[in-house]
Amino acid sequence: MKFLAISGSPHKEGNTVWFMNEIAKGLESANHEVEWIYLYDKNISGCRACYKCKETTEISCILKDDMQGIYQKIVACDGLILGSPIYFGYETGVFKTFIDRLYAFVGGDRKPKISGLSFALVIVSGAGGDYYVSVADYISNLLKGFFQFSEKGILVCGGQKRTLSAPEFPDYIKAAKEIAIKMSTDFDNE
Repeated sequence: MKFLAISGSPHKEGNTVWFMNEIAKGLESANHEVEWIYLYDKNISGCRACYKCKETTEISCILKDDMQGIYQKIVACDGLILGSPIYFGYETGVFKTFIDRLYAFVGGDRKPKISGLSFALVIVSGAGGDYYVSVADYISNLLKGFFQFSEKGILVCGGQKRTLSAPEFPDYIKAAKEIAIKMSTDFDNE
């Protein structure tokens, strides 16, 4: 199976990517392929709400930017590992823009254009504990509601420092590994 890890963090060696990578390593150890996309390296414009994507069954957008390639990679994969740090109370701007542009996956009849895609979501913040569970729930509910994606796990990692502190949180590491097992096992059993 092929998974796509899409990071909304500008720090490729920061806490968000570190926890996402724990999930990716678990999938790779079960012989699944994981490809990475770093949204901060991409040119992605904001949705214009023109609804041209609703006029076709194709997954497309009139905005010709890097989302066109990302759409194709999403269509070709079996599951997503999504991650964003919290910046000023919410997911990063580029991650929000990415989520907005996924609207191309919904048809004019308000039904998803593809089905069967699973996802795991990683949210990382400096605030302690599970302070930003509401942000993770909001994103998860969008993915499940609009796109009918199947949630395999949410990991909200609070208490992180600006520098890499992820390895200091064994409970979050364990939870990330459990998400990888769930994602892998669900596919292996299909």
